[in-house]
Amino acid sequence: MLYALIALGGILSFISARSSFFPLKMAAGFAWFGTFVYWLNADLLTDGTPEDTVVMLVLLIAGLLFLFWGIGSRKPASDIEETYSPTGKLVNRIIKSTRTSEPKQSSSTMSESTLEYRDKVRKALNRGKTSRKR
Repeated sequence: MLYALIALGGILSFISARSSFFPLKMAAGFAWFGTFVYWLNADLLTDGTPEDTVVMLVLLIAGLLFLFWGIGSRKPASDIEETYSPTGKLVNRIIKSTRTSEPKQSSSTMSESTLEYRDKVRKALNRGKTSRKR
């Protein structure tokens, strides 16, 4: 049974490490925690020996690693839309922008006042016209 739990944790860990689908990382973490709980209840080694402690720490850290990796890699649903095929392959990813971008102003218009800029534009527009008096 222990070998089956280690194989399940290893397979889920391998698949989740190559995928961006965060529930797989959570499942891998829980698989390692399941192996940890089985190790505690099976009494395979004498309790308190260094080997027993090392195996328990490795299983606990592997479970925490994949849980935190799954939580940390999760993106808010409003920013990214992902579509998966029935086999679990990522088909389409749409990234939505939620921030509003402000138009950039050139450095020359930032130093001018509004009246100076208006006079500059009027002069440029009236450059080609000849002034006629009525």
